[in-house]
Amino acid sequence: MGCEASIDVRLASIYDENPERGFEKEKEVNAKYFDDLEIFLEQDDLDTVVICSMNCKLYAHATTAVEGGKDMLLRNLLQQELRMAE
Repeated sequence: MGCEASIDVRLASIYDENPERGFEKEKEVNAKYFDDLEIFLEQDDLDTVVICSMNCKLYAHATTAVEGGKDMLLRNLLQQELRMAE
């Protein structure tokens, strides 16, 4: 079985702190826009989150996703102090 036969993925929704950019992307990719991360993560049909945040917000966004029980893919490496990882 090829990869294309086993993939059932769709972009269902997006989160962005910037409403102008968020509403623009909502139309562009035909996905529901959220401006509140916690409400975004409460969606029952949201299985995996792709986080493309700026480095300064990556840890907070990743932590919130994990606490919300979501699997995630990170665009950037999570580079924080060791004590934050503990």
